Amino acid sequence: MIVSGNIPFLQEMAEIIGARFTPGQVGRSTLYVSDRWVARHGFQQEDHRTDLIESTWMPVRRVTPVLAEGNKPFIVYSFKCEPHPTFLIGVHLSHNCEHHLLPFWCDIIVAYIAEDKVLGLSKFARIARQFAHRLQLQERLTHQIADVSQRVTGSDDVFVVGRGEHLCMSMRGIKTPSIMSNSVVRGKFRDLLTLRAEALSLMGL
Repeated sequence: MIVSGNIPFLQEMAEIIGARFTPGQVGRSTLYVSDRWVARHGFQQEDHRTDLIESTWMPVRRVTPVLAEGNKPFIVYSFKCEPHPTFLIGVHLSHNCEHHLLPFWCDIIVAYIAEDKVLGLSKFARIARQFAHRLQLQERLTHQIADVSQRVTGSDDVFVVGRGEHLCMSMRGIKTPSIMSNSVVRGKFRDLLTLRAEALSLMGL
């Protein structure tokens, strides 16, 4: 139940979440959110660019040698991507809890084992943020990040950890600050204890 004197805000909120709203007559109005809202899993996903545009494979059509002029020595460097590198990225996000409409912050750590391609680090920030700017639950947030990370990297080996503080607990109700941690562990990170321990060590957990 959302109570506010800002009728345009409630009207827009009702339109977004698909709820019925009738303005009150005493200076403030109430918007009732159905229990079906939980089953809908929050807001619809927004469009964000996470495709591997600048990280795609390109065929080599031709190699043209260039003669070096002068006496300065020239060195040619060759780089090879290892077949199974592990990448980690930490993202600090802020959201609003859909239960109480109060902010909570959350540190997100993503680990994955690359197969045929690697993903630019900025893409993980895009993946995390596309689910952050909406009413959200920390448990759902980490699962959504893991789902998209699997899809865009093509890897089944994904490990997502979330650590957050929720103001709905810190500033209201029991008023006790605490850190909530949860994880989504898939693929080899779930099956191989040594690999999971290594990832947790790199995460500082």
